[in-house]
Amino acid sequence: MEALKEVAEYAQPKGVVIALEPVNRYEINFINRLEEAVEMIDRLGCPDVKIMPDVFHMNIEDASIEGSLMACRDHIGYVHFADSNRLAPGMGHLNFPNIIAVLRAIGYSGYVTAEILPYPDPDTAAARAAGYLRALLPKKAL
Repeated sequence: MEALKEVAEYAQPKGVVIALEPVNRYEINFINRLEEAVEMIDRLGCPDVKIMPDVFHMNIEDASIEGSLMACRDHIGYVHFADSNRLAPGMGHLNFPNIIAVLRAIGYSGYVTAEILPYPDPDTAAARAAGYLRALLPKKAL
């Protein structure tokens, strides 16, 4: 908490937002769910610290991806997409049309990036992610 507060206070006058990403319990043993990240940010009292939901981790930790995004909407600063198997969106079982609908409904207008495994190779993985998401998103981002 002390280190994050120090970084946030240094970054704030420079206009830099700090993103805190909850990561699933198999990779770290704290800040696994969006709700936990929001609680920490609220205790910190630094408005330029936001959460970075990653739907891959949310699929493991949050009871409802859509419900958690709605509940934590005021704290979202950046979003990572990957399917349930960490492959490109559309290659697993996550419901990206619903996830995107929720991001639209809460008025999220920031960036969404694919953080995926490079399978079968980086170029193919990136092309699959881009093709799938382009079909779901209008020319203008969320």
